[in-house]
Amino acid sequence: PSSARPIVGSKAMRVPAEHKLSRTEIDKLEPEAKGVGAKGLGRAKVEPDGTWTQSPYSKTITPELRAAINQAVGAEAGDVILFQFGPAKLVHTVLNHLRLLLGHKLELVKTGEWKILWVVDFPMFEHDEESARYVAAHHPFTSPRIEDLDKITSDPGAVKAVAYDLVLNGNEVAGGSVRIHDPVVQAKVFEALGIGEEERRAKFGFLLDALSFGAPPHAGIAAGM
Repeated sequence: PSSARPIVGSKAMRVPAEHKLSRTEIDKLEPEAKGVGAKGLGRAKVEPDGTWTQSPYSKTITPELRAAINQAVGAEAGDVILFQFGPAKLVHTVLNHLRLLLGHKLELVKTGEWKILWVVDFPMFEHDEESARYVAAHHPFTSPRIEDLDKITSDPGAVKAVAYDLVLNGNEVAGGSVRIHDPVVQAKVFEALGIGEEERRAKFGFLLDALSFGAPPHAGIAAGM
């Protein structure tokens, strides 16, 4: 498939100058990033003229790219920019870890409040680097979005799932998904995952038989303490 490759991402996070971080504090963020799977951590302190200091990229990055990054994150003098590159899942994991770490360190997390939200539009598939193929992000019976059905086998990396997590104050408290009830869609998902007919019957024959009788649309959610 055209997307049979890792979904590579690059993201940056700006720490405003008002939250002063020393050179030592900035350097200590790299071990934190490595602790959640990163190979390193790109970082830079922005000077009044837009140039970077305290950065492994200060002498190698082109002025055009540096200016574009500064503009993209709204960088101003004294700000610190943190970068991460690689598979999208890793990028998000690393920057989320640093976001929470700095949020508490800089006393930006308010206590005594309850904040709740739904997380939706999860990817249907994730690319496994070791096996060089796609695997189910949630489980192989999660329903894809209707508008993404034509991408299941041609561009699995672009397919979103009808899945949802309930988050309270940054912690997942419940999660679930709508399940596939159409045997044709289920067959396409198995194809995208590289699960052949023989393996399908051996592992999931009971489910395929049930779907053939006309299972109704159904959804589930599980809460945890």
